[in-house]
Amino acid sequence: MLKFNSIENGEIFTRDFRPLAKNNEIAFPTCGEEIVAIYGPNGTGKTSLIKALSGAKGTKVKFEFDGTEYTSGASVFHVINDQNNRNIIVGETKDFFLGDNIKREFELQKLLADARVSIVGDIVSKLKANHSISAMSSPLLTLLTDVDIAEIVKDIVNTKSKGAKFETDVIITKFAAIPLIYQDVSDEQQAKLTFFKSDYSAKDSIIQQIEKLTVLLYKCCMGL
Repeated sequence: MLKFNSIENGEIFTRDFRPLAKNNEIAFPTCGEEIVAIYGPNGTGKTSLIKALSGAKGTKVKFEFDGTEYTSGASVFHVINDQNNRNIIVGETKDFFLGDNIKREFELQKLLADARVSIVGDIVSKLKANHSISAMSSPLLTLLTDVDIAEIVKDIVNTKSKGAKFETDVIITKFAAIPLIYQDVSDEQQAKLTFFKSDYSAKDSIIQQIEKLTVLLYKCCMGL
């Protein structure tokens, strides 16, 4: 009888494995077979378990075998072959974790997710601090001439969506393509720009009222 009390391999296995109290016993046939194969789909932890049993770096294991307690599996388990096979699957490979380094794939996913949160958060902070844009209803968004950028910004400042409509590479590519124009701005010009952004964002914007009057006068003059 083989009974596992604890199995650790970094953060791959959950804390339920430390200690392991359920479904932790394996009974072997009494006819003398000593070779065991572990078979299962990709991502179920086969390689991670084998590494723990082999005493790989960063792993720990506690088990009882035929009444004797062990804290190392290397002297008991002899791994003949750890083979990962590739199967023909229905769908796209992006839907599956393939390969031996599943932990690294999870870490990469987390890094990409964290990087996206950082990028979107930085855009939101700059829009709010530099342009007073904090919601998709901001009137200043109507002044954006690039339709694609306007749609991305609207989705990013949407507190529910947070840019979910657009892939990270699309956001980066679109923003990176915006031409940078370096121009010296006097204190007077900066003050006017600050006033413009502040007023245009207000519900009772004077500038917007003037715009509406201008359009109305134009229509009257043109007989529209």
